[in-house]
Amino acid sequence: MTIIERRRFRQNHLRKELLRKMSAAVPCDPFQYVTDAAYAGLHQKYPDKDAALPAIERLEDELLLLQTGENAVTFYLLHQYLCEKRKLRPYQFRLASTLNDSFIAYLMGLSEVNPFGYKIAPEWCYGLHGEQVILPEIQISSKARQHSLQDIQALPGVSSAAETLSDYKIGLCPDVGFEFPAIDDEHRRKCEWEHPTFLYWNIHGSHGIDLLLLLEKSIGMPVKEIPLDDEPTLEHLMKHHYHESSQRYDVSKASIEEENKCFSHLVGLLKPKNFYELAKIEALMRDTFEDRNLLFETIRRGIWNIDNIIATSDDAFDFLKAYGFEDDIAFSLAKHIKTGICRKPLTCFQGVHGNAFDEMQKNIRYLFPRGHIIASMLLTWRLNYYAVHFPDTYQKCCEQIRRITQGQ
Repeated sequence: MTIIERRRFRQNHLRKELLRKMSAAVPCDPFQYVTDAAYAGLHQKYPDKDAALPAIERLEDELLLLQTGENAVTFYLLHQYLCEKRKLRPYQFRLASTLNDSFIAYLMGLSEVNPFGYKIAPEWCYGLHGEQVILPEIQISSKARQHSLQDIQALPGVSSAAETLSDYKIGLCPDVGFEFPAIDDEHRRKCEWEHPTFLYWNIHGSHGIDLLLLLEKSIGMPVKEIPLDDEPTLEHLMKHHYHESSQRYDVSKASIEEENKCFSHLVGLLKPKNFYELAKIEALMRDTFEDRNLLFETIRRGIWNIDNIIATSDDAFDFLKAYGFEDDIAFSLAKHIKTGICRKPLTCFQGVHGNAFDEMQKNIRYLFPRGHIIASMLLTWRLNYYAVHFPDTYQKCCEQIRRITQGQ
């Protein structure tokens, strides 16, 4: 086996070992526990039996992949544990991982993203045959994150857990005899390579979520009541406001202004008509392309539009399947495209859209999965809704969050 294959094998073994030790905390077999929880959520969200038939089929497909795959059930239990421990409701955190593509996660209340609503196939969560390795990441309020390390250290089978200094990654090392101290990123990567027996569960603090929860409390309007078809919010985002509140507060003003201009330019070119189409532009804003001028020119020439543009890994997969590739080949190619390693034109695409696909593919840095982008856009939309309808309170809350983050 290669080094990467050995690492995957050892991490898979580690997930199984942690799952075995955690199983004492659930009343039955862990897989059965997740199955029961998902079906309970399905009956609650789909009370009509006829309407539930497609949902049941999707759930059965995912459970089969989950049972035969890379022990993703461990991460369902980990996320549920943290949510229950911190009393987190779905809008109070954001999964920034492929778990957003999972119908199981939605039914268990671990994700706000319903795959049915956004045509999200399960491939980017589990792979075609359950071979996908999930690297979960959760973004929560800074206050909740401060307590998460202690929560994780109390889990059965965890011998050490710590935060790295730069991005607050949590390392789970169940009884492997290796301590994981607070270290800088370079040292962490070295340890990660030399000791491939970590389970990584990335937990970030999010100032955007801090602001959202402060706005909800100050205004008294629940986040869950914010409509995703609010015309003033859509118009606000379409004019020129890619609101800085959804960005990190340490980003320079010049950088924020530059991102606003780029967002506005894409909005003007693509003319989104709803929340989902805005989410596609959110995806294009995430350093997807090295050469944005090429992206602008391709859209101006009418080769790509809001319906067929490749903004996420799912879009690449859908495009390749529509072009005639079998699922296995389309998935393999899409995985290469999404990570930005297809730098040379692929002969199989010559002539497609006047070679525009080749040109875009060569410029892709990384394509996020669709569920990740939808979760991100939910935060952006809600913050902008408050900004439009409660501008004075919004500005006061922004200043309060800035003072906190700047240590004032």
